[in-house]
Amino acid sequence: MMWLISSSEDCTLKLWDVTTGAFQSSLVGHQNFVNDVAISSHGHQIASGVADKKIRLWESSSGRSLSNAEMQGQSGDRGPVWKAAYSPDGRTIITVSDHTLRQWDSSTGRPGSFSFNFPASFWMESADFSSDRSQVVSCGESEGSIQLWDIHTGVAGCHLEGHSSRIVELAYSLADDLHDTKQQCHVILGTGDEIYESVGDLMFTRTEPSQLVIGSSNSIVRLLDPRSGEMIMFTKLTMAKIQQLASSPEGRQLALGTDFSIHLWDLQWEKPSVELKGHTSHVYCIAYFPCGQWIISSSDDRRARLWHQKLVEEETWSCVSVVRGFFGTVQNIVWNPVIPMQFQTGSLDGSVRV
Repeated sequence: MMWLISSSEDCTLKLWDVTTGAFQSSLVGHQNFVNDVAISSHGHQIASGVADKKIRLWESSSGRSLSNAEMQGQSGDRGPVWKAAYSPDGRTIITVSDHTLRQWDSSTGRPGSFSFNFPASFWMESADFSSDRSQVVSCGESEGSIQLWDIHTGVAGCHLEGHSSRIVELAYSLADDLHDTKQQCHVILGTGDEIYESVGDLMFTRTEPSQLVIGSSNSIVRLLDPRSGEMIMFTKLTMAKIQQLASSPEGRQLALGTDFSIHLWDLQWEKPSVELKGHTSHVYCIAYFPCGQWIISSSDDRRARLWHQKLVEEETWSCVSVVRGFFGTVQNIVWNPVIPMQFQTGSLDGSVRV
């Protein structure tokens, strides 16, 4: 069975069977908001981070709380647990609280050798592992900076400064010597060059070598070499704020989500050639099906739309289905990797639907 887990401000986690959409069980035990949830790479264990400074481990097959696993934050942890992440091998967990970055042993629930308490003026926002488990990257909200750490020694590596406002996202590329950050004012490239504008979304392409795509609220989309900072391609839409980016499976096409529509940009052309109209508010999420001929999108209009490409001489897309019934913005949407043509949605109305 393939399952989905959700965390909530109702102090619980819930397991769902994504094949049938049936609710399976509630994981109960926390006494405060569950801010984040992570699943180990082998799928056997779940970690949840909570506003009461606690991290709890769960056995995914049974939903039971592991007896040794309530990892109460130490005296240096001065705030809620905002983020939990497993290492790629599942042996280690890192957690982020207001001022603390900490490592845990997932098998024992005991603190690991790596921990760091930041000054009270520095608020931690997020952290993640590199794919080879050698580095942890963390970002702070207050100072707008990024720190790299050696996970084996706990020694701080590169300290990246330059953001002048809150960092809201960071991501490693498939090549671990590249990473990107998104914030409200500008983007810092690996060369140190900066792009000063309001960034709507950014992503690395699936091509080799990987390229960086930046979509801005001023209607500009840039395709860059993240190592050199060289501009590869550039396009500007007409009065369209870029909110969301997605890449086709083969990496030759980009989908650009704007205020009310989706623009498809075949990268062999200078500008987008297809516009998908139908949403009546901001497009929050776009996802290509693996074959590249289907797209699902979600929006602030409380709807999800399914689009299909017709195999004709010219590229033609049409909306073939609209999913209604939500009572809040549909912020997340994802294809089921096992069951063809099935997808899940996450909405601000608190629902997860299949």
